[in-house]
Amino acid sequence: MSSIGRGWRRIVSSGLCGPVAATLVSVLLLHHVFATESLGVQPGAYGPQSWPLFTLILLVAGTGLLCAFRARDLVMLKDAPARLERQPAPGGSRVMGATLLIALYGAGFVYAGFLFSTIAFLAAWLVFARYRRPVPVALISVLGTVLPLYLLIKVAYMPLPRGTGVLEQTTIQIYQWLRLF
Repeated sequence: MSSIGRGWRRIVSSGLCGPVAATLVSVLLLHHVFATESLGVQPGAYGPQSWPLFTLILLVAGTGLLCAFRARDLVMLKDAPARLERQPAPGGSRVMGATLLIALYGAGFVYAGFLFSTIAFLAAWLVFARYRRPVPVALISVLGTVLPLYLLIKVAYMPLPRGTGVLEQTTIQIYQWLRLF
């Protein structure tokens, strides 16, 4: 019975659980993007709406490769003495967390729109980067969203996703208040 416990402990300590979970979530998000027709993803059509799709594809490929490398290391170290076992590289979970934040940002474009997903992403990124003073985080998040809004809407005339439901109506009101329309 203790050998079964040690086997699971090896898998958990190998750093394989996080990448497998991130790969499964990414595959589910990718399936959802392809299965939902209202997202605007059309075969052969590339534009601003397609970069979340590309991000998810790269995320699935990257986390899948990470799973393969970690599984290979786990199998190769199966018979090695405990003193020779490698621990996962420090910072691997930070990279996975950052990748997950970027994937959620891309997925959030559809439902929350550019305005709200960018504000939330910038705030989460700063907190993730261990910059936790609330006033600067709020200012950077809001200004880091409003300035690109002016650039993309007023200068480049780029249509940005506005979100769905209440968030779409709120985005339109904020755009009108900022005189973007």
